[in-house]
Formats: sequence, structure tokens, C-alpha cells
Amino acid sequence: MKKIRKIFIFLFFILFLFNANLFAQNYEVKGAGTTDVNGIYVPDGKDKGKIKYVKGEYTLFYKGCHAKWMIKSPNGNFYRNRKDTKKPPETGWEKGCGKGSLNPAPTVVAVSEN
Repeated sequence: MKKIRKIFIFLFFILFLFNANLFAQNYEVKGAGTTDVNGIYVPDGKDKGKIKYVKGEYTLFYKGCHAKWMIKSPNGNFYRNRKDTKKPPETGWEKGCGKGSLNPAPTVVAVSEN
């Protein structure tokens, strides 16, 4: 019985280590001048060691250089945030240089999964 328990704990630990999305939250982007950017972003793997989030063609991700966090689409970078945080920051977003990027910049809040 102890052996089964140890195996279960080991498997849970391995699952936790290799599946970053297991306890990942969704994020809501709201208040953006480019209204198509607004909505719920869901976890979609990792990039540069941090979880990236998607909503259709839009991606909320950690870039790791001058603009740490970004919201982009294939058409360009819509919004950026220079905070170097583990998770997407709620405030401090700025308009990016992508075609169609409009003020105001959004806020990004963690939301529970439905």
C-alpha cells in the first residue's frame, strides 16, 4: 500500500512539473481601444519559461526584452507592458506599434475558468 502511495505522489509531482497549464488561470483583457483584443485568453503552452495565452488570433505572452509582456496578432503588436513579472500584469499597459492599435490601453485581470 505504501508503494502505491509513493508511486501516486511521484506521478502527481511529475504531472505538476511538466504540465504548467494544470493550475493556470485564464486572463481577461478589457478596456482596450482595439476592441477585438478584449476578451478571455486561455493558457496555450509556454514561451520563454512563462505561460502564453491565446484568444483566436491574439496572443498574450512574455517577450523578455524591452517590452516584457505583449498582446499581438499576426498583424502586429497591439499592446505592451514593461513590467518583468511572472504572470501578466494588470496595469501599466501601453499602446503598441501594430497597425490598428488604438488607445486606451487595456487592463489584464486573472479570471477563474468557467
